[in-house]
Amino acid sequence: MKEHLAAKWTVLFVLAGWLAAAPPAWADLLDKSAWKVIGPDGKPIPQVTDEDLATAWTSPDAQVTGQAVLIDLGASYVVQRVVLDPGASITGYPRSLDVYAGPAPDQLTLCGRMDSPVEDSVKVITFNPVVARYLRLVIGKEQAGYPWTIADLDVYGHGNLGAMVDGNAVLVDADAPEILRLAAEDLGFYLGQASEGAFPVVTPDEAWKFRGLRFRLVTPRPTPANLSLQQSMSLEHFDVTRKDNDVTLSGETPRAVVYAVKELLERNGIRWTYAAANSELIPSKRAIDLSFLPCRAQPPVYVRQWHSGSRQDVRSEVFRWRVRSGLNSFGMNLHGTECLGTPSGLQRIWPAPTHTMGYILGDHPEKTHPEWYEGTTHKTGWAVVPDVTATGLIDFVIGRYKEEEAKKLANKVDPAPYAGFGLHPTDVPAWAVSDRAEKLLGPFRKFEAGGSDEVAMNFDYSNLYGYLINETAKRMQREMPGKLLAGTAYENHRMAPSKVAKFPSNVFMLLCLHQKPYNLPLSSAKLTAERENLEAWSKKCGLLGVWDYILLDERKGPRWHTPTPLVSALVDRYGWLAKHGFRYLGSQTAQVDPDNPWNGYAFTRVIYDPDVKTSDVIDEFFAGYYKEAAGPMKKYYTTFENYLIEHEIGLFGNVMFFSYEPSAAALPPELVRTLKQHLAAARQAAKRGFVKQRVHLAETSLEWAVGYCAGT
Repeated sequence: MKEHLAAKWTVLFVLAGWLAAAPPAWADLLDKSAWKVIGPDGKPIPQVTDEDLATAWTSPDAQVTGQAVLIDLGASYVVQRVVLDPGASITGYPRSLDVYAGPAPDQLTLCGRMDSPVEDSVKVITFNPVVARYLRLVIGKEQAGYPWTIADLDVYGHGNLGAMVDGNAVLVDADAPEILRLAAEDLGFYLGQASEGAFPVVTPDEAWKFRGLRFRLVTPRPTPANLSLQQSMSLEHFDVTRKDNDVTLSGETPRAVVYAVKELLERNGIRWTYAAANSELIPSKRAIDLSFLPCRAQPPVYVRQWHSGSRQDVRSEVFRWRVRSGLNSFGMNLHGTECLGTPSGLQRIWPAPTHTMGYILGDHPEKTHPEWYEGTTHKTGWAVVPDVTATGLIDFVIGRYKEEEAKKLANKVDPAPYAGFGLHPTDVPAWAVSDRAEKLLGPFRKFEAGGSDEVAMNFDYSNLYGYLINETAKRMQREMPGKLLAGTAYENHRMAPSKVAKFPSNVFMLLCLHQKPYNLPLSSAKLTAERENLEAWSKKCGLLGVWDYILLDERKGPRWHTPTPLVSALVDRYGWLAKHGFRYLGSQTAQVDPDNPWNGYAFTRVIYDPDVKTSDVIDEFFAGYYKEAAGPMKKYYTTFENYLIEHEIGLFGNVMFFSYEPSAAALPPELVRTLKQHLAAARQAAKRGFVKQRVHLAETSLEWAVGYCAGT
């Protein structure tokens, strides 16, 4: 991966030059000034092209099959995508839509179809390139029972009509997994937009029709069930090779092929900045760069997790953004990731690395195994962990692992063995302490000097947990070779245990990062204790991961709009972790954060490529998301973030346990004046309706924060 990342510097320099002398930020969208749009009643509907999401056209009656809107583009273009935004309407989006295109209203043919009710209200319909002056959008079989509303309409394309005879194509098997067909759609669309070319998606049987560049996505074979532990850790090796005009993209799993597509597109400057339509960075009028081929690589981090607990349709913009961004885990339980292929061995752990003792020991071990609690005392908590030095406890744990492994192998639906097993207590654990345990591992120091002596969360029991993991792992090495033991350093057992010099090589430990403020780089003096603990763990355990809360912003109601600049903190934090051997990186998070759209991009960017620079992340994000308003919006962001970092001002509060809260120290009057000036400049620069909306949201967020600090 280092070789392949080093080779990216040339592309980054080219991209930086393009950003410095960029064409209009909407060069990837067709200009609407000459359009004429006609509603179902034959009357013009200028509201859909006025670049104002506050104005909208709404049909007088409910949507019905055949209801249509006709678009005259004013000239012929190669078109590939239509985006419909219903604005403020929550019901007016089409449930199905057919797109027809052609040279005249009476010479239109079907070119695109959306026939499934994807969750997004903003509809994105992508299709193979077609030359058209006219488009007709027609309500399909699925009907809403509500009127049809369009507040904004965009079409992606270009004026290079000669591209249609170049003979380029993207090839994908007709029966390939849907995630590969979506990747092929992306490859064809973005290559076409970036190069002003045409790359229709076809099956390999049709390859003979195309004599130009042919990009072949190879459907992977099923993953073998008997992989070694090391082989199972990462199933994401991919290859991009070229022979004459044929470019082959292959990988070990469907997601690996997706990453091959991602690699090729990113080498050509494409970036996906946010989980919404019209959020890509697409450098225009560039020759396709294939000079980096052949390329064999894999992401250096095995698990890249965005834990929001949600399950989107694979065609939704949120789901597709996650996949395009290189995430391979959307939650600890893997829901929603089945389409990506066999997960990493670090994800195939029974039942999980965290909160698993109830599954292993049973709900009430104090009743079924009272001998594990004989002669012990404990402080108050939610559940009492048995004496980890008790005779027979580890024997029982190993027996349970063997039992579950046997069940798994007997399962004819999914016979692949487990890669490992978890061992970890529930939230707020109380630890049973015997004289034997205290002599061997104690005393157990108090964390919170002012806290109650009776509360388990005020003490450090890391040595008890470290002993349990260490001794169980040694037994597993003898009796279950090749299996991982997974744990979680969390709450009152999160510190690197002083009584364990080095854990066995079969231990995987997931560390929870608790120390605030999260918005400062890990190098900040305020995060010294966190950094020192991470360093101590990196010396004791060879396989480490992180469960973070940096993107989790629990807000007090829907009108909570805290501006939270985290880009520098995220890039610094996760770059540092990857360099120190952490191979499982993730954060518990909100689904999306429209008040702080930059944070999700920075997070996904650095955990996929830990060597990325903060300046590159910021340049890419603002160019792709804020388009023509990128310059002043970037100044707004960097001015705010730099002030907080320079003065080491933390953004956190007590409104919710995990929250970001504005403060007077973070927003002094002189800084606020400067920030408002940058936002005003961005408002003036914004031309597109969706850009105006994004700038307005940033203004609203700042005004809310200032008012919150003033108590209004």
